[in-house]
Amino acid sequence: AGTLLPDEPLDFSAHLLGADKVIRLEDLRLLAGRSDISGNAAYEIRAEKPRFAVNISSQLLDLRPFIADDEAADEGAASESADVQQSDDSRVIPDTPIPVDMLNQLDARLDVSVGELVLRRARIEDLLVKGLLQDGQLRVERFELSGERGGTLAGKVDVLPVADGADVNLVLDGDDVAVGFTPTSPDAVDQLPSYDIQVKLAGRGATIRDVAATLDGTVRMLGGSGKVKGIPALNLIMGDMFFEVVDT
Repeated sequence: AGTLLPDEPLDFSAHLLGADKVIRLEDLRLLAGRSDISGNAAYEIRAEKPRFAVNISSQLLDLRPFIADDEAADEGAASESADVQQSDDSRVIPDTPIPVDMLNQLDARLDVSVGELVLRRARIEDLLVKGLLQDGQLRVERFELSGERGGTLAGKVDVLPVADGADVNLVLDGDDVAVGFTPTSPDAVDQLPSYDIQVKLAGRGATIRDVAATLDGTVRMLGGSGKVKGIPALNLIMGDMFFEVVDT
């Protein structure tokens, strides 16, 4: 059992301070292979609930050594898909409960900035995430990212508990992104039409499927010229949007 760490050099240093029910980790510095992380964190013990704050930055964060290889990942995904088919009706949107109760177990503040994030299938630049969890309300106040070829995506998300689940609000703005059109070869990426997108959606429910069923709002796409070839019809609707955005 457990997880094997990659065979890469590791260097970690930080100042650990504690006073008056507050534990602080200051001047954090982590070097792991090519990756670097710096910042600080604080944990405050309070009567009603604890509070956790993290502020970290990185010039390069390469997660590939920590991600399972494609073959193992595909086997895991296939196994998970089989489990879903046995236990559910296999609709595309899962009936996964929104963990509203968990949101009220602590307060937290998160500020993350990464110059370059490297995954197995994508390379993300200028990643920024600012989030706040306060009194059970989760607010991603701002997130931003850029793809390898200049496409950008930014927005905010709110998850606000209500009596019958949660209100979920999403605002999204994208420039020069390809959505729902997966090219047949890497060389075809530069020929894809790019889009400017503006999304503003709101939904309510106790599960992800409930929220999707109640979505209301606007989606606006403004596209330019390009070539789309050899695309299965379903992929126009169910394309892997995240990886297409960060690839463009």
